[in-house]
Amino acid sequence: MNEAEVEKVIEIVLRKLGLNANRVTPEYYSIEDAAMLVSMPEAHIKHAVLSGALLASNLGSSGSPLYRISRENVMQWLNDHKVIPVPVSRHHLPKSHRPKRPGT
Repeated sequence: MNEAEVEKVIEIVLRKLGLNANRVTPEYYSIEDAAMLVSMPEAHIKHAVLSGALLASNLGSSGSPLYRISRENVMQWLNDHKVIPVPVSRHHLPKSHRPKRPGT
């Protein structure tokens, strides 16, 4: 099978699955989709939305919320939580976790 035939088969399979190979990345995500986007539990995303840490629009009602989160806000929230690992001094580690010195 040549490359054109493979692409045609992929296109047919995607169409049967209800997917579009040329689909544009969505601009807004549900809590579930945002969680999948950043590989985190839904509960973590929902907590961030409810606490105000992650901005979202409620398209539902207060009793039955329907949150939508922009891709830009998800990425900004993710970038705001970047950390730089700080090396731990071996003196702050418990003795059982300290590296052994050569010859001991």
